[in-house]
Amino acid sequence: MKATTIEGYYKRKHPLFWRYYGMLARCYNPKNQDWKHYGGRGIKVVQEWRGKKGFETFVKDMGPCPEGYTLNRINNNRWYSPKNCEWASLHVQSINRRNSRNTSGYVGVSMHKANNRWMAYIDLERKEEGKKNRKYLGYFDNLADAIEARRAAEPVTNNQRST
Repeated sequence: MKATTIEGYYKRKHPLFWRYYGMLARCYNPKNQDWKHYGGRGIKVVQEWRGKKGFETFVKDMGPCPEGYTLNRINNNRWYSPKNCEWASLHVQSINRRNSRNTSGYVGVSMHKANNRWMAYIDLERKEEGKKNRKYLGYFDNLADAIEARRAAEPVTNNQRST
């Protein structure tokens, strides 16, 4: 039996194989350490990225991964799919993470208890290792205005550039 190749690579030697395998493990293997954050809360992988031709379709849909980037779900409450996935820097991923620590449910937006108003901020990337550059965007009387200010301050992602 002849081994099939994808873009000239044997499947397990392809640069994207272990990223693909990790995605499936997070969603379908309850023994995976991150399963509770993915499959345990209903995150799955679209059918066309699973099965016999799944990896090949994933590679075709996602294209090559730029150095230093990882697989990112744009909406963390939706499945892995071509429309909801992109290659993103760790900085963009940190902006897109779920937030379980504040009551707003949005990264960079929280209630400022001292003045009972919504506060918006963004952590900017810095070249110096381990240092944050937090930019405060203001205080707002309603949550929607604070969220809008936060979204307007976010960097443009790969998907936003291509649309």
